[in-house]
Amino acid sequence: MRIETRFGTVELLDEGSKNYSFSSKDNLRQYRSEVNFSDEPRPPVVLGIQLDSKPEIALGGFGTGFHELNQHSALYLGDRLFVVFKRWLVCLELDPVHILWSVEADPFECFGVHYSAAHQAVITHGELEIARFDESGHKLWHVSGADIFSEGFKLEAEWVEAIDFNNAHYRFSYDSGLSLA
Repeated sequence: MRIETRFGTVELLDEGSKNYSFSSKDNLRQYRSEVNFSDEPRPPVVLGIQLDSKPEIALGGFGTGFHELNQHSALYLGDRLFVVFKRWLVCLELDPVHILWSVEADPFECFGVHYSAAHQAVITHGELEIARFDESGHKLWHVSGADIFSEGFKLEAEWVEAIDFNNAHYRFSYDSGLSLA
């Protein structure tokens, strides 16, 4: 995944657990910094972030495999990069690249990070939870459904819409997260 920013082109790379060991000089890419959210020196999941083809930061985490990077894996907003990585929402400053904050956004896995300009809302789409954050990383609300939110997600003008595994449709208020259905 690539995102154009005023600081250059950001690229997110799935480094895989077999290709990357923290603190090793034998890695294919040598990142300027590393943050391991796992207790293991060789975490099962590693996400690399490059800026203009320069390896800047590697993030390590636990979980079963890496979800496929998609157009909603990262969001460039106000000169900050918001990245969903396993269960975390990570906010990075890009000059120089470093983590400003990280917060658990879902108990298992985040599928995407979205922004509604009309509501000034950073919204994460997780496997079990939909959550709203402010730009400082404070969780304003989070909601769950009867099953995993795997069948659809979008930001509408007046609500956040999610569809679960059983095709149940949910509409949540931007302000409170309360159900509008």
